[in-house]
Amino acid sequence: MFLPADLEIRPLRSPDQPEVHRMITSILADTRQLELHQQIKLLFLHPALWIFSGILIAVIGISLDSPPIPTSIVILVVVMMVAKRRFQTYWNAIKPLFDVNSPNLDDSFCTHPSADGFFLVATHRQRIVGTVSVVRTQPTCLRMERLFVHPACRRMGIATQLIQECITRSPKRWGQGLTLTASTASTQMALAKCLGQAGFQEDGHTVMASAYPLEFKTVTVAMLLDNQP
Repeated sequence: MFLPADLEIRPLRSPDQPEVHRMITSILADTRQLELHQQIKLLFLHPALWIFSGILIAVIGISLDSPPIPTSIVILVVVMMVAKRRFQTYWNAIKPLFDVNSPNLDDSFCTHPSADGFFLVATHRQRIVGTVSVVRTQPTCLRMERLFVHPACRRMGIATQLIQECITRSPKRWGQGLTLTASTASTQMALAKCLGQAGFQEDGHTVMASAYPLEFKTVTVAMLLDNQP
């Protein structure tokens, strides 16, 4: 991992908004497809599904004394249909996390008043390669949102720099703590490592959807802000 020498982190400017919008919507669309494929693999390649199917084939085939091949085909088709319906319910519950048409997406690009938060962009070779925003959610709490890094510029330490800049720019007078909610999506594993290195600790989690063997959670991490003014 290396940090580009000409990386600059600065506040969002009005002319940046179209480029930022394109980058975020593109990342969300790609992430949605990657996560969909990953979750399908986790479900349909899990041994439990095939062990359960094998047990059904053995029990039903023996008890009904039916032809093994037609019986196996029927049972596998039924099991796959049930698994597919359960997966559709599961995916519909987590799909909004990757929604490129989220109604608050454009709102998040607003340059917040200094009392309410800020939106930062990371630029490299005059291109926007990362974003993050901080908003006040409660009188004593700030939340980090829209932490994105362009796929071509990952593993370069940009996310870590954005996180550190948010911590630096979030003075104690704004709130006592800074939080961020991440998901257990496979694409956010690197983010979890960055947050841990920056001093964030888990502050709770919510199970958004569950369909054995799948479970999708959102995890809230938090850190106390420096008491120094």
